[in-house]
Amino acid sequence: MVKKKYLILVNALLWAAAGINILRIGIRAALDDGTRVWLWSILVFTLFALMFFRVIGKNVKRIHTMEGEKAPLYKFLTLRGYLIIAFMMTLGIVLRHIGSIPNAFFAYFYTGLGTALTLAGLFGGMKRPTKN
Repeated sequence: MVKKKYLILVNALLWAAAGINILRIGIRAALDDGTRVWLWSILVFTLFALMFFRVIGKNVKRIHTMEGEKAPLYKFLTLRGYLIIAFMMTLGIVLRHIGSIPNAFFAYFYTGLGTALTLAGLFGGMKRPTKN
C-alpha cells in the first residue's frame, strides 16, 4: 500500500517514460530517413495531447477519489488502462517489425505521439482534480 500521491507519481512517470521511448524511436527514424516531417508531427501531437491530458486527468481524479489515504500500487491504472497499454505496445512492435511501413511514418507519427505522451505524463499529473 502506498500513498495516493505516489500512485499519481507512478502514473505520470509511466506515461512520461513511454513517451520518451516512443519519441526516441521517432527522432531516430527522422534522422535515418532525412525527411522533414515536423508539420505532420505537430498534427499528431495535437490530436494525441488532447486525448492523453484528458485520460491522465481522469486517472488523477480517480486516484484522488479512492477511499482511504493509501492504495495498492497497481491501482495507479485501471484494468482497462493496462489492456490499452498492452494493445498499444503490441501494435507498435508489430508495425515496426513487419517492414512494409515507410520510415517516414514512424518519424512523424512517433515524434508527435511521443511528445504528447511525455508532456501529458510530466504535466498531466500536476493538475488538481476538478469537482464534477
